[in-house]
Amino acid sequence: MHADEPSLLDHFNEIRGGINQNEGSGVSTIIYAGKMMSESDMNDVLYVHRKIVEDTVNHEQCNITGILMGQGNSVLHLLEGPCYSVLHILDQLAEHPHFSDAGLQMGRIIYCVEDRPQRLYPEWYSCTIQERKSPIEDVNSENSIDIVHDLANGLLAVGKGLQNEAQEEVELNRYAEHLPGKNLILALSNCTNFFELEEFVEMYSDAYHLELESELTWPLDPLVKY
Repeated sequence: MHADEPSLLDHFNEIRGGINQNEGSGVSTIIYAGKMMSESDMNDVLYVHRKIVEDTVNHEQCNITGILMGQGNSVLHLLEGPCYSVLHILDQLAEHPHFSDAGLQMGRIIYCVEDRPQRLYPEWYSCTIQERKSPIEDVNSENSIDIVHDLANGLLAVGKGLQNEAQEEVELNRYAEHLPGKNLILALSNCTNFFELEEFVEMYSDAYHLELESELTWPLDPLVKY
């Protein structure tokens, strides 16, 4: 290929650049529900999530919004942003020693939507709240989808509300009725209806190896027969 000819990578980078410039397109939303070994690990767990988000924003020059919430020994993380950046954050989380070695935290991706028309959170927030109860805390195969639907709507309602607040005076406590309780988050983190974080990353982020039947023969047949 001639040096001046555009490559497929150039095309992908052009698309990615367009997504960054246009906040209204290419927005993916995921919700991670997790648990930590003990409540005393709260600061370490939240720091890992926060640091990975900050590093991704600085490295990718992208806009990540959402909310990270610690409650007892549970953690909930909603992320909004370009799909490739959100997947990068999840990939970095899955590779962190908290998950791979120490077992300090584990969790599942309970909600994933791509190509949303717009993001709902004006910024990325991090908070800890007092333990609270949800109306429903028993999760099973029959009610898990409905529970996550209600949970996601509640979290997105928080984002809409935050759009109307002065950023220096944000009080998340006023949105407590929209936030899930600790036991519900823990139940979702154990629900086998959803991908574990590592499984989700392996399915949607890791590279695939594909062998075509035509490549198993040698020598290769010429493209044009004379």
